Amino acid sequence: MDRYFASSVMAWIERVMPYLNQMSLPEISLKLKSDFLIDLKGAILKACQLYNFTPDILDEHGVLQAEAAEAYAQFTWEHWTKGTYGVCVINADCVERIAMKQLVAEQLSLMTEDGEKVDFDQTEAQEIYRLIQLYNQYAMPFSPHDLEGSSRQRLVNNILPRIKKELHHDGHTVFQSTS
Repeated sequence: MDRYFASSVMAWIERVMPYLNQMSLPEISLKLKSDFLIDLKGAILKACQLYNFTPDILDEHGVLQAEAAEAYAQFTWEHWTKGTYGVCVINADCVERIAMKQLVAEQLSLMTEDGEKVDFDQTEAQEIYRLIQLYNQYAMPFSPHDLEGSSRQRLVNNILPRIKKELHHDGHTVFQSTS
């Protein structure tokens, strides 16, 4: 089967295999969705604590806001079922990787005004560069026909030249290729 699907799809297929003889397909779908949503909320909290992310779905105390978190999870589920993350996430075999790619892209979008910001100070440039390195751990490079409209083009490729001049330390450049 892995001849026709990305290998990360196999992990999702294997996840439902134990239920095939126990549940109907609609029940399996509901179970998978329920598990996905629970795992996503946990992955969001873990990533926010680990990397100090501050998405809109957290309140000022770092607690998930139930309604916002549910809408975020539903949005993510809908994109997952359409195959979006199979295209844009490296090894989309677990919810944590999907959440990380999303959260890093959101942080980059916030810091770069969705890729429109032109000037950055050194502190901003260093944080953006750190986020780009993190983004590269989770996001695919995108095919040439998908690149132009991608988050990679908007938040990485277009931003790197703008922050490059600010990425120096004691007169030495800390900029390295992120490809």
